[in-house]
Amino acid sequence: MTHATMVSGTKLHRVASLDVVRGLMLVASVGVNSVINASGQSEHHPWNGVHLIDLIFPIFVTLTGAGIAFAYVRGISNPRRLVRRVVVLTTAGFVYGALTTANWDPATTRVFGILQLYAVVILLVCLAHIWIRTTLGWVVVVLVLTAGLTLLHTVFMVHCGGMVTRECNPSLTIDLQQAWLAHTYHLGESGHDPEGLVSMAGATLQASVGALFGHVILNARAAQDRVTVVRRLGTAVSLGLVVLAAASILLPVLVGAEPLPVMKRLWTPPFAVLTGAGTGVVLLLAYLLIDHGDSQERAARLRPLEPLLALGRNSLLVYFGSHVLNALFRQWGWVQPLTGTPWEHLFPVLSILAWTALAMVLNRHRLYLRA
Repeated sequence: MTHATMVSGTKLHRVASLDVVRGLMLVASVGVNSVINASGQSEHHPWNGVHLIDLIFPIFVTLTGAGIAFAYVRGISNPRRLVRRVVVLTTAGFVYGALTTANWDPATTRVFGILQLYAVVILLVCLAHIWIRTTLGWVVVVLVLTAGLTLLHTVFMVHCGGMVTRECNPSLTIDLQQAWLAHTYHLGESGHDPEGLVSMAGATLQASVGALFGHVILNARAAQDRVTVVRRLGTAVSLGLVVLAAASILLPVLVGAEPLPVMKRLWTPPFAVLTGAGTGVVLLLAYLLIDHGDSQERAARLRPLEPLLALGRNSLLVYFGSHVLNALFRQWGWVQPLTGTPWEHLFPVLSILAWTALAMVLNRHRLYLRA
């Protein structure tokens, strides 16, 4: 009997550490996105760099990749369920875009948005899991995607005089020059599309790194000595990813260009690999601290972590719901009167507490928003 269904003769339980880490990410997400006057780390980096808020969605995507690995090892591979999930996410993406931009005109609606990108990434990683269900297999996937995307960016850097700029980069050419994409991000003025094909490829690499760490945990669950497996295999994978990211950064230098930047705007390979590796290490540490012992020991250990656990189990609702609500508050002018008052600084804290309370109530009633 393989570890795909059983460990030591018992059915695999849900990986609670994944939900807890998701919960931590959501606390950061709700807090940062609830800042009334965004500046510094609560504002997306304008181009070549990374701010705290730029890490939130990539962490979410990494954890989604790990979650897909856990789901498919339990045999959840119904094609109709996958199709339904993609259709629901894509449809919700258009509604999400309309709500957050106050634009309900189909003639000017962007084709791609954050939920549409998320749907494509889920589709690709789930399809890959039909054939690739081993740690080594996902090592190969990460290597191939990193190499391919690094080569793509390197070719464009050489073409662009040795660097990527708003005026010359792969997204500007691949995403913004397609006739069938009539409505792009800021009508092309920003020089890139954050949810275009280039970013989709980077996000798919991000999710694949998450799937790789998911399979590291699955290997540990199938072993007698989980700590040793996590320490040895997890360390090897983490260090290997750091070396891979360094190689991706330095490859353009070999052909006379500048190092490939670690940036979210173009979701470059080193950005995806490094943020994925960091998230994966946190997930492995959480697994060792939380997911061990019998069911009673785990339950006692999780009791004080219930707020994070509840957030993580309703991550889709909290992540995208908080974005929609914050956007609507701004459109309706409800948060502007708080500017310059103590409530301005308390608003992110109150937002975190409100979403946590809602998640806990829903968790107690086993109500979850899932695509």
